[in-house]
Amino acid sequence: MKRTLLGFFVLFSSCLLAQDSQTAIFMDLAAQHTRLHVSSRPSTGYLGMPLLGNTRIEMGNSLVHPVQWLSQAPDASEATLNLDAVRQSFSDRNDLSMDLQWDWLNAGGFSANRRSFWSVAVSEHIQSCVELPEDLMRLPFTGNAGASLMGTSLDFSALSLQFSHRREFSGTWQYEWNEKISSGLRLAYLQGLS
Repeated sequence: MKRTLLGFFVLFSSCLLAQDSQTAIFMDLAAQHTRLHVSSRPSTGYLGMPLLGNTRIEMGNSLVHPVQWLSQAPDASEATLNLDAVRQSFSDRNDLSMDLQWDWLNAGGFSANRRSFWSVAVSEHIQSCVELPEDLMRLPFTGNAGASLMGTSLDFSALSLQFSHRREFSGTWQYEWNEKISSGLRLAYLQGLS
């Protein structure tokens, strides 16, 4: 079991070295550089390995940080959970989101005269977001008794799920006219659902 776990961590250790995608604009050797700035190109050709070349995972949370729910007296050794702060934090928008992107194929290379650069990519993009209404977030703490005492009903109308998945097949051509002027063209075919 230890070897399996170690193998899993070694296999996905490239995720620990990930950069924010916007910083790739300034990184000449990164394959993502050509996707964000189509008229630029890397210094060398490349061949990305499936699932190890370019993988990106982003998770979002609009809920407050749990540290805001804790309070500690100056002479106490442990913090306590402030339920009023928890309930108050649920009155704002509550979103949980996850974006996942990876490349099945990512390759690029120069033409014979080194003025043109060609690249192809096949990638998957999955985006999901769940919006949780205030009454649903408070339900574990108050049950339905809170709404019954106030003479109202629980309102779950803001509950929503957004999901999209697309596969992108793209090809890029970049041409360097001189040291100051270059141009690029990208064609992409998208298929998926939302």
